[in-house]
Amino acid sequence: LIREREAKRLKRRLEKMDMMLRAQFGQDPSAMAALAAEMNFFQLPVSGVELDSQLLGKMAFEEQNNSSLH
Repeated sequence: LIREREAKRLKRRLEKMDMMLRAQFGQDPSAMAALAAEMNFFQLPVSGVELDSQLLGKMAFEEQNNSSLH
């Protein structure tokens, strides 16, 4: 239950970050490095949630790449 709640909170935070950073990704490759560092910084000790955050981050990253190409 706690893990689910944590994953939802993480997803909401990622969605907020996604909105803010979407515009930057096209112009600023260093934003990608900053995001990667931030994701590493926020990794949680619970392996399930950590894995979820990595997967969500990877999905967001791929989405970013796709949206900047179009």
